[in-house]
Amino acid sequence: MKKIRIKKRREGPITCLDIFKAEYGHIDFASEVGAEFCDDDLINQYMHAGFPVLSGCQDCEATLGPWNAYPSRTGQIKCKNCIRESGFTSAAEAKSCSEKLS
Repeated sequence: MKKIRIKKRREGPITCLDIFKAEYGHIDFASEVGAEFCDDDLINQYMHAGFPVLSGCQDCEATLGPWNAYPSRTGQIKCKNCIRESGFTSAAEAKSCSEKLS
């Protein structure tokens, strides 16, 4: 099993991948959702869990992956340059906002 070194995040917006890691941790998530192929690569687990692997920034249309896509309070995905103050600072904040919208 690969060891992943998780850096302590500085204050500021968090990425979609940060939210995934906070919600599911480093587990063999892909096999739990029935994926046939699974390894310890976090991006593969993210993809097999049904999360979008590629998206685009709402403002500048930059191509984004889970590691550089920032969810905004407007429900759109933005890049690091465009997210500004509309991003979430923690997975708990993103989850509570998501639950309010449901």
